[in-house]
Amino acid sequence: MNLLIPVDGSPHSQNAVRFALSLANKASVEIHLLNVQAGVHSGHAKMFVSEKQVHDYQREQGELALKPARALLDEAKIIYQHHIGVGAPADTIIAFAKEKHCDQIIMGARGENALTKLILGSVATQVIELSTVPVTLVK
Repeated sequence: MNLLIPVDGSPHSQNAVRFALSLANKASVEIHLLNVQAGVHSGHAKMFVSEKQVHDYQREQGELALKPARALLDEAKIIYQHHIGVGAPADTIIAFAKEKHCDQIIMGARGENALTKLILGSVATQVIELSTVPVTLVK
């Protein structure tokens, strides 16, 4: 089973990793952790910040968000791959799941982003609507 776990460092995404660990203990799984960073769309921002600086910042923030999930999987001695995507979260998650031929997406019901907390599970809702594979939401 090939699993995609989008993570943002939130407690809900940690719970999704724990849920995936329970599956990994029962079956052979391939796990992909994915953090999605927002893209820079404003031409004004690009006037003040270089593309390299943006890329470095996205990588740094992505690694920071992946760190707790990676620690859980490392502690359980589970082999996994970790990735950082850039773009609209739901679209990036769906594209990545297709690219990696994932059988299932396991994700937290709410994210770390303040706006996401206000709009209950907006990314999760979009992923459910767009996904062609089963999506499991974990609280």
